[in-house]
Amino acid sequence: MMTRKYFNIYLEFDKIKVDSLIQTTISQKGKGYVCSIESNNLTVANKNPEFLKVVNAALVNICDGSVLAKILGLLNRHNMIRI
Repeated sequence: MMTRKYFNIYLEFDKIKVDSLIQTTISQKGKGYVCSIESNNLTVANKNPEFLKVVNAALVNICDGSVLAKILGLLNRHNMIRI
């Protein structure tokens, strides 16, 4: 589902995709976890390879920081919002 990495972390900004993935996982009795990524998590993950593995193994990662979303939006010339 997540195909785009930002600063080495897979992030999904499409609320509909996130909702659909979670709902599908529940209906199929799947397992997984959601990580809410903000600038501190991003920094720690890039300094700690084990934490980076945990974060990128999530079912989905969402952006939980308007500053992070703003920076990524500026870098990618694309409007991004936190979920």
